[in-house]
Amino acid sequence: MAATALACLVTAAPAAAQPRVAIAPGRLGEAVIALAAQTGTDIGLRDQRLASLRVRGVTGEMSAEQALAQMLRDAPAQAVRVGANMWVVVPMRPSARAKPRGAPRPQFASQRPQPAPEPVPETSDPVDIVVTATKRQIRFGNLSGLATVVGGDDFSPVPDGANGNAIASRAASVTSTHFGAGRNKLFIRGIADSAFSGPTQSTVGQYLGEARTSYSAPDPDLRLHDLKAIEILEGPQGTIFGAGSLGGIVKAVPAEPEFDRLGGRMIATATFTTGGSPGGEAVLIGNIPLIADTAALRANVYRAREGGYIDDISRNRTDLNRSDIVGGRAILAAKLGGGWTGEAMGAVQSIDTRDAQYADRRMPGLGRRNPFDQPFAQRFVLGNATLKGPVGALNFTGTFGALSNRTREVFDASTLFEQEAPYRQGNTTSLLAGEARLDYSGSDGWSTLAGVSFLRNRSVGDREVLVKNLGQYSASVQSNVTEWTLFAEASKRLTTRLTATLGGRVSAIHLYGYRHDLVSTEDVISDIAESARTERVAAPSAALLYAIRPDLQAFVRYQQGYRPGGISIEFGRITKFSNDRLATFELGLRFGKRQRSVVSGQMSLSVSRWSDIQADVADNIGLPITLNIGNGKITTASAAIAFAPTPRFGLEAGLVYNRSRLDEPSERLVTFSHAIANEVTQGRATLPNVTDFSARVAARFSGDFGGRWSWDLNGAIRYIGLSRLGLGVRFNKNQGGYTQTNLVGRLHHDDLTLFVAINNLLDDKASRFGVGNPFDLDLALQYVPQRPRSVSVGVDLAF
Repeated sequence: MAATALACLVTAAPAAAQPRVAIAPGRLGEAVIALAAQTGTDIGLRDQRLASLRVRGVTGEMSAEQALAQMLRDAPAQAVRVGANMWVVVPMRPSARAKPRGAPRPQFASQRPQPAPEPVPETSDPVDIVVTATKRQIRFGNLSGLATVVGGDDFSPVPDGANGNAIASRAASVTSTHFGAGRNKLFIRGIADSAFSGPTQSTVGQYLGEARTSYSAPDPDLRLHDLKAIEILEGPQGTIFGAGSLGGIVKAVPAEPEFDRLGGRMIATATFTTGGSPGGEAVLIGNIPLIADTAALRANVYRAREGGYIDDISRNRTDLNRSDIVGGRAILAAKLGGGWTGEAMGAVQSIDTRDAQYADRRMPGLGRRNPFDQPFAQRFVLGNATLKGPVGALNFTGTFGALSNRTREVFDASTLFEQEAPYRQGNTTSLLAGEARLDYSGSDGWSTLAGVSFLRNRSVGDREVLVKNLGQYSASVQSNVTEWTLFAEASKRLTTRLTATLGGRVSAIHLYGYRHDLVSTEDVISDIAESARTERVAAPSAALLYAIRPDLQAFVRYQQGYRPGGISIEFGRITKFSNDRLATFELGLRFGKRQRSVVSGQMSLSVSRWSDIQADVADNIGLPITLNIGNGKITTASAAIAFAPTPRFGLEAGLVYNRSRLDEPSERLVTFSHAIANEVTQGRATLPNVTDFSARVAARFSGDFGGRWSWDLNGAIRYIGLSRLGLGVRFNKNQGGYTQTNLVGRLHHDDLTLFVAINNLLDDKASRFGVGNPFDLDLALQYVPQRPRSVSVGVDLAF
């Protein structure tokens, strides 16, 4: 009897020790966070797209394994144990899903036996974010530097447009000019050269997957639909990405084709702007398996209209700055066998803006006076192919892409000539870029990357102004850049807590150009001979990462970045500008683990020395020219923190402080603007477009109505501090000092989402940018206001 009682007691003991679990039905991402907290386990997602899956509610005393099994009973996912108290949720293979008797066989399901899900090493952190922009699949917690990762769902829907402005509004370290869609420049960490777009390379490298989307052109403003994430690496990032990454990298990671699912998504939005014309957008996304478990196509198409809100008082026309945007993207992916995969991607987009988006402070409302429209047009085409696969213990990635970005715009130069004078400007950029690299990450503490890259960029800039009785002025210049590069980076875990990283990049850059409107072969040869040169540039990097404890890391790093020189046209003749370099020393701290810790964040202090700064400036009558303006220094302090006490509530806050100085102006700049020398002497010569302070606070709430209905609410407020418009007397004016507010509410029912989004909630009409037309003689009266309060309503349906 005693033995029987003892046996019963031993058998019952484990059941009595089971934790009490209470998980409401809802989204998988929120459910696993709550379950991990209630059971004291670690539960992660192999693919973050699983986070939006609807799962059952679970209540009772049970283990984490039992709760996961009940929760995922009807979901196309399964939990895999990867450690003593660790699970990772992975997509379920089509053949592993239960099928009702008599159900039709899925059209694209593989009929071959499926292997078991790949086990995850017990040392991995299943909920840590992998930052693919590093080209080494480095986990967020192992980065020696600052990064921001924003989920793709945060950009659809958004109240401020699914474009570059949306990126800037979600990261305190990112700012943007505001000329209009397809005309802006992005800046990271205060590394900003000028407001104007000319032949210089951008300070931010922009990528769509492996494909570069810009070089010597503005942000193409590709719509941010069907993305897995946006990754922002703060710069410089010269070792891995080379030229044009002084401020950092913005990488849009597209959602990948799925080999086992036929489906899609439709999004329809209508937007209403206070005092402006309505707009809206329609998006269609589709995923088609072509060959069972071998090839698949994923594509999206969209058409958007951004309603106008600027009026022309003299011509009695309203809402002139309307923009129409049409585009799409397609990705074809294939499994080639032996672990090798291939991918081909294409993207196109056109933007047509009817008129410029600036106003005159003397006019009522958001109005101005001009004798004619000032339109803008963009035509963007991109193609890219990528091959990946194992080479022994190494991973190979080869990519090759081409793009064409053509822009045309008109400015009103009438006040300059005291009569009607349309100024027309265009730029056509053609880029070819290829890269081959090998990377390795092993259990021996080594992580390495080495590769070779090639780039050829051709840019043709032309401008003309036609003035009655004075004739026509026109100029056109072609600039060519060819770059060959070797790069390498290696990290070694020296102790269980200390990791060291060393890297370097060596580039040979050949440049030449000529006036494109020349008719004499001798003149062309003369221009090429005068402008041709070869630059050899090295960009070293070094970093140390110390894990004080698993959720607290400190790092120190040094890295350089550069941009090649080039040619510009000034008063009808070729002029050359030299390459510039940025060297940054940074100290940083990262704490907590995103998606798991109640409190997590990062902070850093950096000092950057910028030599021979390239800047696109405008001369005293508004014509764009390019100069090396001298040497400067930027000191930046930044911090970001996230507080998530429950899966249904979270707060985020971030701030960036910049102090910039141009302390050694070039002789050409002093000649161009004598006032600069006085500003340097008085310590007032700040760099253009470097905001002194910016901050962002955001909050999210979510819940369930019961049954299969759930909701979420997201709000944010952002302050963008003051900055200087440009150099020279005419452009020595402040801009910025405004607040952005937005709110998004969503209601979910299975695959259906209804949403309402409000942008500029406080209807703030403050100037967010200081110039809309560089030829206006009185720039102090110009301003680019925020879009007035706008309300978007829409539907998002997956099928």
